[in-house]
Amino acid sequence: MIRIRCIYSVSIVIMILSLSASLLSAASMGSSNGHDLDALLARAAETCDFSEEDAIILLASRTVSIRDDGTMKTRVHSVVWIGTGTAIHEYADLRIPWNSSCSSLDVIRLRTWREGMWYPSESEVSATAVVETLPFAVARADDYTAMRETMLLHDGIEVPCVIETVYEITETEGAPGGADGVWIFHRDDRAVMVEFVLEAPAGDVPRFVTGNSAPVPVKSDLSEGRVRFVSSMEDVPRLGVPHIVHPEGHAPFLFWSTWKDWQSMADRTASTFENFLTLSVDIRERLHERLVNELDDASKAIRIAAVIDERVRLVRCDPRLRKFEPRPAGRTWETGYGHVIDRGVLATALFRAAGMKAQPEYISTVFNRYVLELPGLSIFDRRLIHIQSGTEGGCLDAWYNPGTGELIRNRYSTGIRMSWQPCSGSDLPIKTEYSEFSSGNSFDLTVSIEHDENVGWKGHGHLSAKKLLCPIDRMSGSGDEAVSWLQKLSGSIIGDVKVTSYNPYTFDAQMISTSFDFVVDDFAEDSFGRVRISSGTPSGGILEMLPGDLRLYHEHRDSPVVFQDRMSQKVLLRIKVDSMKLVHVPEPASIENTVGIFKIEVRKEGEWLVIERELEIRKPVIQSGEWPMLRSLLLEESDASSRAILLEKQ
Repeated sequence: MIRIRCIYSVSIVIMILSLSASLLSAASMGSSNGHDLDALLARAAETCDFSEEDAIILLASRTVSIRDDGTMKTRVHSVVWIGTGTAIHEYADLRIPWNSSCSSLDVIRLRTWREGMWYPSESEVSATAVVETLPFAVARADDYTAMRETMLLHDGIEVPCVIETVYEITETEGAPGGADGVWIFHRDDRAVMVEFVLEAPAGDVPRFVTGNSAPVPVKSDLSEGRVRFVSSMEDVPRLGVPHIVHPEGHAPFLFWSTWKDWQSMADRTASTFENFLTLSVDIRERLHERLVNELDDASKAIRIAAVIDERVRLVRCDPRLRKFEPRPAGRTWETGYGHVIDRGVLATALFRAAGMKAQPEYISTVFNRYVLELPGLSIFDRRLIHIQSGTEGGCLDAWYNPGTGELIRNRYSTGIRMSWQPCSGSDLPIKTEYSEFSSGNSFDLTVSIEHDENVGWKGHGHLSAKKLLCPIDRMSGSGDEAVSWLQKLSGSIIGDVKVTSYNPYTFDAQMISTSFDFVVDDFAEDSFGRVRISSGTPSGGILEMLPGDLRLYHEHRDSPVVFQDRMSQKVLLRIKVDSMKLVHVPEPASIENTVGIFKIEVRKEGEWLVIERELEIRKPVIQSGEWPMLRSLLLEESDASSRAILLEKQ
């Protein structure tokens, strides 16, 4: 069987190589938009091993043309060698989102090269290959039916082949006052040529920032008083995997902007909110009814966030397609649905109607200082609503996330590196901040348990959590949130518990320090009367702060791991064993490297068994070469075998 598989695999490789060779020796593919397609394929044959690649990008090009009236036309041009079925799924059937209310989509080329000819035609696009659809997310949102998702389907696909796609999206409405974008040169697969082109009137010269060895744009003059900037790279390696949120942290990037300055961008974006905040008398009265029993701004803000979640369904569509097209707040309320921008507009109006200060605030978790050099919206991850008490002496200072409905008090938990409020007036000036990675993000937990003949197992705990690891957002609210979360925390360490009381010493957005008491459901005993205690991972600790792209089963990775910041965690478990025999306890262990520390200490202190676990992440950015060191720390921390405790009654 093994031999048959080997012969089969070799046969497939030989077939792909022979067919790829036939592509190279067949009739000429010709040129497209000034690019010699045969030369690109020949270059791929020189620099790549076809048998090792699912796909090879021969050309990835984007051309942005700023027209005289400020509107923008974007042309996307890609040419890809297809070697496997996986590549067909990735590149041959495309979904292109666009907004038909303010733009148009033109498909220029959609063709496949094989057997020495273009399918279905060299110059014409098949009518059945372009299918306009309505995104499922807006199927029950009539106000958003201008959102489109056009499918581009390549005909004549066989492995191997070369496919070409060219389409343009052209704005049809007036200019918003500026535009910006980020271009990453590394692609999902190896590329022969990657380029970004920007064309603009000579009097409106855009500005650029490049990083990580990206080429500086080269300027040339066009006819009719226009200029062109071209930035291109050849023989480009694939983007590191797994992909991270901000690949510009390690991959070559180009950031471009046509905004005059931060103030002009603020004037435009602020008006996006201010012009649509009107609420009817009926909505204001209904809001007042919902808030009549709320005594302070904090409880009102919690109630308003709950009202929005109850009344306004989140429509999940790309907000970039409507960033300057919000609906009036009243319309979002009446229809009962909205995407993140519209929910943000409504939230701003409701918070202000309740007497609070509310402003949109753009935040970015990117860790490159280039974001300060040019104004632009594309550098921000999301838009929150910053809420503050409307009266002097008020204590509310929080952020509402219209995408999740969360009310956030712990600013550190958002991972903000930069924030910006687009306020055009003098009362609230433009705010740009940049914070470097800091220290003091700690999570220290002590849990002591003992057996009482009358009540069974009981315990006492103390938590001190600061900054990024401060659980203020989980413990604050108008109900029993604090007790519920402490119960979850205790349960994550030793199993099912019930918190009977807690006493906070410090309770704010930067630090929580509290003690608490609890009782434990009896630990399970085996047939020999031995008590088994399994120490778990603390809820709210470092393992819950891992980035979404981190998977411990990955032995290797090509991209860095980016934490929100440095972090440290200590968990001290004390068990009063009295005369019980220690059948099994975790083995002491210690790992220390440039990335961090993992340590387990086991000791006896009189009648108490003490198990101390420590985990520290010393560096917020872990390069791909350091991944094995980080992985070793996290594997030890998550290893269930190092958490089992077995006690035998005497």
